[in-house]
Amino acid sequence: MQSIGDRKKIALPSYISSKRVPVDSPEWVVNDGISCFGTFKTPLQHVNLNSCRKPCGKYMPDFLKPFRLKQWFAYLIDFNKGFILSAVYDTGPLRFNVISFFDKETRKAQSNMVFTLKKRDIFPETLIDSKICLQAGHFSQEIVNALENGKIDIKAFYPGDKKHFSYRANVALESVSIPSIVVMPLGENKPLYIHKELFKATGQITVGKREFKLDEKAICAIDDHKGYYPYHMEYDWVAGFRNDERGTLAFNLVDNQVLNPDDYNENFIWINGEMHQLPPVKVSKKTDTLWFVNDVHGAVDLRFEIEDDFTKKISAPFFKADYRAPYGKISGTIIDLEGVQHSLEGTFGIGEDLNYRY
Repeated sequence: MQSIGDRKKIALPSYISSKRVPVDSPEWVVNDGISCFGTFKTPLQHVNLNSCRKPCGKYMPDFLKPFRLKQWFAYLIDFNKGFILSAVYDTGPLRFNVISFFDKETRKAQSNMVFTLKKRDIFPETLIDSKICLQAGHFSQEIVNALENGKIDIKAFYPGDKKHFSYRANVALESVSIPSIVVMPLGENKPLYIHKELFKATGQITVGKREFKLDEKAICAIDDHKGYYPYHMEYDWVAGFRNDERGTLAFNLVDNQVLNPDDYNENFIWINGEMHQLPPVKVSKKTDTLWFVNDVHGAVDLRFEIEDDFTKKISAPFFKADYRAPYGKISGTIIDLEGVQHSLEGTFGIGEDLNYRY
């Protein structure tokens, strides 16, 4: 796999905006109350979004900003026997740990989600020399970040009970890709920050009574996420992973609420660690088990056949959530920046269909 230092310059096709080219990272995302927007080369030192001036409109009191800021850190581990989606979430008033496991032998998913009330800030402003910890009930997760060295360590434990499976993770990550680091506008001075990166994963994972030692092909993508999403928050997302004799391939495609997605989006494909930007896409849900993802330039043409999913519906005063994370098989093609068409046959896929009001 390619190391972070092995970068090469690729000419952009006409449908990729020059604003998608990574530039030097600022020290602070927000200066004098105003957020910068763009695509950046290296991990950001201060993602200080709570310093934004009136990110949710002039009538929202400043003390509500931490409750409107949505934050999460997710890790997605693809290995020979299964796939792990786990995350630490801060929705504003609530926090939760989640673990979802897809068994590649049975082709079935199982998931746990444990909530806790917000007591203190758990997310740092950077992935440089920092730590994320959340204890929700008996479910604990600790993520130790050292992206200045291209490394992250993950420890998680959940004893489970009669209704929920137990989970333990002791995983070390080492970067093998150029990162995707973006700050995008959801409105005037209303930023959405996302850092995604691909890693080699080593270590052990236990799901129920099954113990997995991560094999040499195990890879992991992270998603560090902070944003002032609208009160009605919605997006469709599809990602894919493959690491075999053909090389390492992973992609990220989202159809969300970002303004001017030609200039600001997080769509890309990693080919052996090299990042190739992709244009805005649309996700078409033909049936509950079949999605298509396409763009208007013919660069993305993929089919997502859903085999199982994780769903969560919540209906309460001032809070409604309709969430689905499907798992399945990806086929179709993606054309990279050099015009090479990559077959996605044999790629494992995961998605999200999210619709929140709060």
